[in-house]
Amino acid sequence: MVERVGPELKVTFSYLDSGLELRGKKFTAFEIAGADGIFKPARVRLEGEALYLSSAAVPEPENCRYAWADNSVAELFSKTGMPVSPFRSDVLPLVGNKAKMMEVLIYKQ
Repeated sequence: MVERVGPELKVTFSYLDSGLELRGKKFTAFEIAGADGIFKPARVRLEGEALYLSSAAVPEPENCRYAWADNSVAELFSKTGMPVSPFRSDVLPLVGNKAKMMEVLIYKQ
């Protein structure tokens, strides 16, 4: 679930078996966007089992995504060591490689 809390997005998960942990020092797989739909790199912090995402470039965030680039490195893990799957909160149309990949997965079965 994603909800706006002031200038941040709070991201919570419906199922966590062991909690979350961020691995690394500089996090590049998190992005947020405002009403314009243009995603910008986001700062991330973990409080308990919630992620908080923000960016000075997006003062009123509406959507987020994690590990959405084709070459993303896993940075978010369960405490049992399993990487969290890429996710997004928006419903904007897919473009580029992601659109082609989903077309193959959905329509060519």
